[in-house]
Amino acid sequence: MADNELLIQDPEDGETQISEEKVVFKFKIETLRIFSLCAFLVLLLVCTILTRIYVDPVIPPETTVIYKLFGFNHACNNVDHNPSRQVAALSIVFFSFPYCLFLFLQHLRLKMDVEEDSVPRWQLTFSKVVLPFNLYVNAILYMWFVNTPEISGFVPHYLPYLAFRLSLAIVAFQQVQYLRAMHKIPFGINDVLASFYTWVLIIVSAFSQICVLTIVFGDPILDSKNNLEQREIFEVLATVQTFFIFAPIVLAWDTRNRSEVNTITFM
Repeated sequence: MADNELLIQDPEDGETQISEEKVVFKFKIETLRIFSLCAFLVLLLVCTILTRIYVDPVIPPETTVIYKLFGFNHACNNVDHNPSRQVAALSIVFFSFPYCLFLFLQHLRLKMDVEEDSVPRWQLTFSKVVLPFNLYVNAILYMWFVNTPEISGFVPHYLPYLAFRLSLAIVAFQQVQYLRAMHKIPFGINDVLASFYTWVLIIVSAFSQICVLTIVFGDPILDSKNNLEQREIFEVLATVQTFFIFAPIVLAWDTRNRSEVNTITFM
């Protein structure tokens, strides 16, 4: 066997074995996804608290670039100013690294399942197309904090976040299709509801980002700055998008509990 050959197998969970000939890591790859998404939520929570305590008294919320554009401060404002910005930049690695590793290992698992005729080949083809994009945008998500709207302008600040939201929608679509093919959809949810969840996620995410872009370019679909009712709709869309970070954690937890243990062996 060649040096450093990568294998994914199914022995016991939670072990690392080292010998003179090989190093073996045993775990469930969904653990990486759960950890990374939880780390992202903790990051947002900590930065929100820091913003309320240290930023808002110094920089009134109604004076920010975000507020002037949208008529309210959404979650981005919680990572735009120090010390929240510094904490976010230093902490995002706890999301990016395990999440990118999960994406790569999921692609390898998908390849094996396709070879065993457990999953349609189109899923592997689709994964080959989107994997470079998903890896790249999640690896450089720190640019969301580097490009502050006050200094760099809103568009450079927003583009990394826009790409991140698009990646979340793509990964959610991939995961639902994979679980459907493997007959492992959690909680007894049928295919119709699983497809409904996927398309609601995609449509809400796409519509929300289109609304943001139309505001930025001066021709808003929802004028959240000047129309109170439309602002409330915008805030609901933002809340729903937050749910789409919580939901994958719950689904990944159930999938992890019912999935095989994976083994990475370095020879």
